[in-house]
Amino acid sequence: MSAPHQFAIEAQNIGYGILASSLTEILKAEPGQPLDDRTVIWFRQGVDFIQDVIRGAQAVAQGEFGALTTEKSIEALGYAIEPASALLHEALIRDEDLVRIFEEIADFLSKVIEGKHVMTTDPDNETKAAHARVFFESLADHLLSQLSSTRSREAGDAP
Repeated sequence: MSAPHQFAIEAQNIGYGILASSLTEILKAEPGQPLDDRTVIWFRQGVDFIQDVIRGAQAVAQGEFGALTTEKSIEALGYAIEPASALLHEALIRDEDLVRIFEEIADFLSKVIEGKHVMTTDPDNETKAAHARVFFESLADHLLSQLSSTRSREAGDAP
């Protein structure tokens, strides 16, 4: 693998890792906390990422790669596969429900942006927030693990 290509992958890993860890921390906040402008940007980026995951999943499931399916959507799906297993395990979700859960996460994040506050006491929102938290926390952990593994290989600590 060429060094520039590896650098691009690591940069994307770091970017998604920062997004995931930032959203995880925000989603752990007390319900009703107001959002500042930077937090709204994090939520918008989260919605964009989740929508790419959804488009990638739909394309793979249907075997159709059309105009809405981009390389970015397939890459986003690749990043989401491992963390999605945490949703399957934690929330007892079936594989066939994953796209629906991702749609609910995107809808929840969008509603947070519209309302300019994190969560409400609505049980439906609490469930969606929990799914978002589990997913983004798992994504952050997964990407940190990948980065650590890459660093270990570069240092000669791993095969």
